[in-house]
Amino acid sequence: MTDGVMIVAIGEAHAQCAVRCVESLREDYSGPVCVISDRERTLNAQLSTLNVQVLSVPGEGDPFHTRRYKVELDQWTVFDGCTVYLDADCEVRGPIEPLFTVPDGYLMAACQGWPPCIAALQEDYPQLADYDPMLPIINSGVFSFRKTEAARRFFRAWAVHWPMRFRATSS
Repeated sequence: MTDGVMIVAIGEAHAQCAVRCVESLREDYSGPVCVISDRERTLNAQLSTLNVQVLSVPGEGDPFHTRRYKVELDQWTVFDGCTVYLDADCEVRGPIEPLFTVPDGYLMAACQGWPPCIAALQEDYPQLADYDPMLPIINSGVFSFRKTEAARRFFRAWAVHWPMRFRATSS
């Protein structure tokens, strides 16, 4: 089974962030990396010496499409072992190998989010007004998962319940 790192970078700004993320990642990690992006040509040129696979997807540069690919990551991952997801704007500052160890009995590993941030966002995003603050929130900038049926169900539920999912692009 192959473990690896996935990054989603839709739009030019996120593509440039992904380049910096991969550069920092390569300081301590030599394993497989795949970037999902609508900027395949740009990324292939800038990451050619860093042994990175770029998976081309439609996105028309809309950064909200990043969310779509993140909540569908179980379908997009090219790894059959453990996948570590990093937001494109992450800076890796040390070894990431511990992130590939999802404890037995768990479908993923992630940091718990900070629910008070929803209240701060409600002013700018009225669609959050009906969001239940008691629902668990994960900090989805860095997480690990194995491609299992339980993970597939989690990602489907996440796509349905993520409060800002695609609404910004549909209005």
